Amino acid sequence: MWNVKTQTEPRGFTLIELLLVLVMVGLLGSLAMPVFKQLIKKAESGACVGNLSQIGISVMLAAQDTNRFPTIETDPSNPVYPEEEGAKGLLETLEPYGIEERHLRCVTDVNGPNHFARTGSSYEWRPILDGAPVANPKVYGRWGSYNMPLSRVRLVSDFGSVHNGRQNLLYADGHTRGF
Repeated sequence: MWNVKTQTEPRGFTLIELLLVLVMVGLLGSLAMPVFKQLIKKAESGACVGNLSQIGISVMLAAQDTNRFPTIETDPSNPVYPEEEGAKGLLETLEPYGIEERHLRCVTDVNGPNHFARTGSSYEWRPILDGAPVANPKVYGRWGSYNMPLSRVRLVSDFGSVHNGRQNLLYADGHTRGF
């Protein structure tokens, strides 16, 4: 009988096997990259919607104090209202109700057109309800004044379509939506 001892030597990866694994990992990474970019953009848009919701809560608190919607300057460096009316920017008006500078900064805006640096806010206040009573606000248009449900009045929005061609909006009743 033959008594043959077979020793198995530990076998390592060959260079070809190692290169194939690296190529496959690279291909999978390149396929996943657009998905990660989309996820990051959606997260930034979600943070923006959270900021708008916080602004909406502060607007409602301010409106409860006076029974009127606040009068806010969209661009304090270029005022629309006379100085006697005392209209201020979003931060100055809503700061007593919990708004901080970080709530007025949209990451997508700061990385792109950067309205925040110019106006102090990434969001545009729409003066359609400035000073209007909360109970029965009237909207004035070309054909006169009429009552419009608060769920249809756009109160605050992004300055532009900065979220993949979409714009986040805050309505006067407090709900937010991408448009």
